[in-house]
Amino acid sequence: MMNLDGSVPADQAELLGEDIKLMEQFSFNTTTDANIFGLSSLNRDSLIGWLSVRLGFIVGENYQLAGSSVSLGSQKPAIFADGITNMDNLGAVVYIAGRDSGKLYTLSIAGQMVPIKSPRVGLFRIGEGLFNYKKIGRTAPSAIGNRLLRLSTLLHEARHDDGNGSNTGMLHGTCTSGSLKGESACDKYSNGPYMIASAFLKACQQICDKQGCTSEEREGLKAYQADALSRLLPNATWLSDTRPEGFK
Repeated sequence: MMNLDGSVPADQAELLGEDIKLMEQFSFNTTTDANIFGLSSLNRDSLIGWLSVRLGFIVGENYQLAGSSVSLGSQKPAIFADGITNMDNLGAVVYIAGRDSGKLYTLSIAGQMVPIKSPRVGLFRIGEGLFNYKKIGRTAPSAIGNRLLRLSTLLHEARHDDGNGSNTGMLHGTCTSGSLKGESACDKYSNGPYMIASAFLKACQQICDKQGCTSEEREGLKAYQADALSRLLPNATWLSDTRPEGFK
């Protein structure tokens, strides 16, 4: 499903690989919020199918664009406010920058020269924040709850592969209230990235029935789900045409 670049540290690569294996073991089915994904139901097969067309390459936070002639212009990858990289959709950022400047950028990833013809190249960058900062309480990065939490982030970033024209990347809107007011960290689409994460995290309560989550993990996942849902802007709209665009 994914190609790992050498810039991904071995411990992070191992954890991420186990996260994908966990998804392959899912045994659940729900129709709740499946329409946010554009699906009729959420289950192991539908989620894997949805993600597999959006996930292509993973690079580490030290992956360098230097020497690639890429100029991101005003497009900036997302990081936590404290400067710790969590995960961002680098492919969408590079594609939009190239499209806006009339250039097709090609990057060296995992031993391949990859033309960034569309956000659907599925190029994600991960960092320390994904494993050591975004987690439930003091639980270990390998705990089931944290694996599910990372998968919610992966699905969130995968949504940035979608959309076309002015909606390319289904980018975030500016939060209008709360502690994130003024930050580009809210959804202007009611089927946007945070809503994708919210829908999955809600389904995690059913997934936990089979995976043996602790009560702490269940409550932690509920808290992250509530946070994701709170990122929906009051004037958010549903994006009907989520088809990706790209260079011909």
